[in-house]
Amino acid sequence: MSAIAAAAITAGGAIIGAGVNAGMQASGASAASRAAREAALLQMQQINDWYAASRQRMMPYQQFGRQQLPIYQQALQDYANAVPGYWNQLGNYQQAVDAYRQTAIPGVEQAIRDYQTVAPQYQQAMRDYGGALQRYEGMVGNLGATAGEMGDLARRYRQAVDRYYGAAGRYEGAIPEMTRAFTQADYEASPVYTPMVRNLAELQATPGYQFELEQGQKELAQSAAARGGTLSGAQLQASRRFGQQQAATGFQNAWQRAQNAYQTALGQHQNYQKQMAGVLGENVANFGQGAQLTGAEANIISGKAGIQAQQLGGMGTALGGYGTAVGQVAGLGDIFGTGVQQQIGRAGLYRNAADMAQTGAGLYGAGMGLMQQNVANRLGGLQFGYGANMDMNQLGLSRVNAINQALGGYGSAGAAGSMAQGNIWGNAIGQGIGGLAGGLANTYGGPGGWGSWFGAAPATGGWGDALGNMGQNFSGINKPYKP
Repeated sequence: MSAIAAAAITAGGAIIGAGVNAGMQASGASAASRAAREAALLQMQQINDWYAASRQRMMPYQQFGRQQLPIYQQALQDYANAVPGYWNQLGNYQQAVDAYRQTAIPGVEQAIRDYQTVAPQYQQAMRDYGGALQRYEGMVGNLGATAGEMGDLARRYRQAVDRYYGAAGRYEGAIPEMTRAFTQADYEASPVYTPMVRNLAELQATPGYQFELEQGQKELAQSAAARGGTLSGAQLQASRRFGQQQAATGFQNAWQRAQNAYQTALGQHQNYQKQMAGVLGENVANFGQGAQLTGAEANIISGKAGIQAQQLGGMGTALGGYGTAVGQVAGLGDIFGTGVQQQIGRAGLYRNAADMAQTGAGLYGAGMGLMQQNVANRLGGLQFGYGANMDMNQLGLSRVNAINQALGGYGSAGAAGSMAQGNIWGNAIGQGIGGLAGGLANTYGGPGGWGSWFGAAPATGGWGDALGNMGQNFSGINKPYKP
């Protein structure tokens, strides 16, 4: 019996240890399960809050779409009521167009045909008038060219006269210079001016006088030396007479040189006056002759212009006759043209009526377009509200799906906690019973043990194996744990 007690104590200790360990593991699994369920509840609360806030924000758009429905229906009704009036306007426009085509256009075409009967006569008159006008313009051109020549001659004549008067003015201005007497100042200003000798000192200062005197004295001295009477009285007297004669001759020569210089300067002055008079007089004559020739040429061109003017006058008279013929035919054409204009004016009235009808139809059509746009705008508002409603429905579906997911997480957390607790306790109990059975089997499973009390032992493993298998099967039972 002591062996049985020992086995029982050993098995009991194993069971108690397994139970303590299982309790601690089950408590931890229960706390984790509660935290997961609380997180799932918090998630569902946040989903509900988000849904309520989103629904509150979208509510005005949904209300706006609901308000658009009666307005859209009224716009459709107004548009439908306006359609008959628009067709009536189109009918009026078509009637005006038919009247313009059937009445106004034929009247204009007939008036044009009547007007065209005068057109050949008018065209012939215009051709005749055009030919005469061309000839007249040719004459005008010739007269213009002649007038240009006259203008050029007049310009040249004025230039020649201006040159003549300029030359005459210069001649008259030079008369005082050409007739002015030769003065002492003119002589002194002359390059040949030679002053008169008034005393011996001036004579001695004349060029060559002193040289001639010295040469004469030298010759007398040489002659006296040759005769041996250099310092004789005769020699001194001869030298004195030579000096006196040389002075007298020098005065005469100086006076003659001054006279010759004066006559030369006077001749130069007179020649200058004659040359001036000749040049200026010749210029006056030449310019006067040029002016006369230019005036004669101008007279010839003036006669030519007179003849051309007479011809031009005759051609102008002929041109006036042609113009009168054109005017007569044109007057007839004006009558028919007035008929054309009247028919065109009448057609214009028809056209104005058609335009007014078209304008009325256009305005009515524009109003229809505005009404159609209003219908489209209201439809857009209605579609906008419908979209908001669909968004709210989708929001609700999203909320339901999110809550279902949260609920699934909540249930999964509870089931997972219960299953974990069942597994923990089942394993603990199975391990304890298995340990107890093993101990008993080891103690009494052999020969002479309990097996001998109940007959032969099991063929495989003894009772220990059987109890161990029972423990393992018991530990597999998954029952939720409720603390």
